[in-house]
Amino acid sequence: MASCDPSSQGFIFITQKARIIKNYHHWLEKELNKSISLDALRRCVKRENLKPYLNKPDFEDDIPMKNSFKSEPVFDLIQMDGCKFRYLKIRNDNGYWQKPQVIEFYDTGSRHMFILDAYFSESNWNSVDLFTQFLMSTPFPQKKIRIRPDNAKGFLNLKRAINALNLKHSTPDGFYMGSDFSRVNSPKDKAHLESSHRSLHNFEIRIIKAFEDRIAKTVAGYIFSHTLKGRSWEKTENYHYLS
Repeated sequence: MASCDPSSQGFIFITQKARIIKNYHHWLEKELNKSISLDALRRCVKRENLKPYLNKPDFEDDIPMKNSFKSEPVFDLIQMDGCKFRYLKIRNDNGYWQKPQVIEFYDTGSRHMFILDAYFSESNWNSVDLFTQFLMSTPFPQKKIRIRPDNAKGFLNLKRAINALNLKHSTPDGFYMGSDFSRVNSPKDKAHLESSHRSLHNFEIRIIKAFEDRIAKTVAGYIFSHTLKGRSWEKTENYHYLS
């Protein structure tokens, strides 16, 4: 009879791929020489909570680490993304109230924020403007650097700017900037920047408190969200209009 004791001569190691209920159903009927209900066996697995055993990796090295990301050397991967203010509105050049939009460049390996600036949109012009500031203010090593902008429409024009930069300044086995745009609807591709956006919204509150004497008005605000049941509006904190 097969044994689960590694020291036994009848020990058989069953890999994760083979650990399915139908296989055990076949082995038990053969070993016990009697018919066994497959549905009853499935109910037994559920009742005894045997799923963790069936899904357990073959080796400890195969166990994935939750909420972890591949480490990147400094300057190997630079993320670029934008984040709109949630609670604060100011007047734009035309005198209309609008939320500022922050765009930033961030090194994944060192967690260093290269540059951050505020605009009123993630337009082609603004993304190229900040990209130019990033190039002019950063000393680059002689290596391949991957730059990962968000897949927003305003950032896609950077492909042309990056290609032009490589044509003029890249060197064999030296400096080269590779486009590595994030995938559509894949926030984990730039999870470090997504996480930093929470700090930005906390900073908004500090701005509001520091300039509360210049708040022109405060109104109830709503944010648009997607749910499994469709679209919905959710009430959020008040909007503060800073004059």
